[in-house]
Amino acid sequence: MAETSTEHSRTEGEQGGAEDTSSSEPERAGSQAWPYAVAALLYLVLPLLLGTLAAPATATVLLLVVLIGGPLVLGALDAVVYRPAWTFAVLTGLFALVGLWIYTNPGTWIYAIGVVLLTRLSGAIAGALRPARNR
Repeated sequence: MAETSTEHSRTEGEQGGAEDTSSSEPERAGSQAWPYAVAALLYLVLPLLLGTLAAPATATVLLLVVLIGGPLVLGALDAVVYRPAWTFAVLTGLFALVGLWIYTNPGTWIYAIGVVLLTRLSGAIAGALRPARNR
């Protein structure tokens, strides 16, 4: 019984207070934040330009290309510049959701889920393929 209480107190002592996650979770530097700006431009500004400058049928096709190609490219770029992260994928999906609410029919919100999944998938693949020195 004495050994058990000693082990229990040692475990509590080792766990101590608040965990220090600063070494395991590096913060994003300013030079690594540009993928967020690109995602915002891609989903909040580009649809306006496409709708204004292109014919309706062409704009629709181009928007579908952006909805599929955009998250694939953005997820990979963010994983190479920083690291693969769900936060970037979710934020990209939120940008897409807002853009879809503004520029398209109400039922198209479902595409934002695909944007999140494609962004995360391409980020995970690019993160696995990047050199170890950048990790």
